Amino acid sequence: MLKTAARLQPVCGRMEVFTAPGKPTVVVDYAHTPDALEKALPALRRKI
Repeated sequence: MLKTAARLQPVCGRMEVFTAPGKPTVVVDYAHTPDALEKALPALRRKI
């Protein structure tokens, strides 16, 4: 099970981070309900 989990790819649109030299970092998350946004923002704050 651990071997399989290690091969999993992240879901597109879930906390996707885009960076480019000299540009601001952009994070895309598909949180489209108030509850999802309420959970996504604290998770993002912990990463930044």
